[in-house]
Amino acid sequence: MFLLLPIGTDAPRRRRPTVNYALIAVNVAAFVVFNILATGSLRQGGPTEGSYLLEVKNDLILWPASPLLYQFLTYQFLHANWWHILGNMWFLYLFGNPVNSKMGHIPYLFFYLAGGVFAGLGFSLMEVYNPVVGASGAIAAVTTAYLVLYPRS
Repeated sequence: MFLLLPIGTDAPRRRRPTVNYALIAVNVAAFVVFNILATGSLRQGGPTEGSYLLEVKNDLILWPASPLLYQFLTYQFLHANWWHILGNMWFLYLFGNPVNSKMGHIPYLFFYLAGGVFAGLGFSLMEVYNPVVGASGAIAAVTTAYLVLYPRS
């Protein structure tokens, strides 16, 4: 199987993309807490049924049938598996760094979060039964911003 994955960009940086690094760190930390520690996947015996962390994770997932307002933010920091987090963080690292550098820290943070909220709203309007997790919507917004800010890159 042949995959086309970007390996870098030639976009210039104006400042260090601190917020993007922080977003990557928060996503990875949430993955470790809710996908590794909560399920006990590194411990013998497998998943811990009824784990408090699993209950918290379940509460943070965006459930379109009965969404809670805070879930439109929290679902963005949860991921389904290793491939999901690795793919999302790779694209966030590649495209988020130059966008963060050009936009500035606070505008970039709000742009990233708003992209995820709007993606969650769109998903909730189209899907009723399946929950959603992941930063894909926010990263799609960041990738689109990259294409707009660096059209010739």
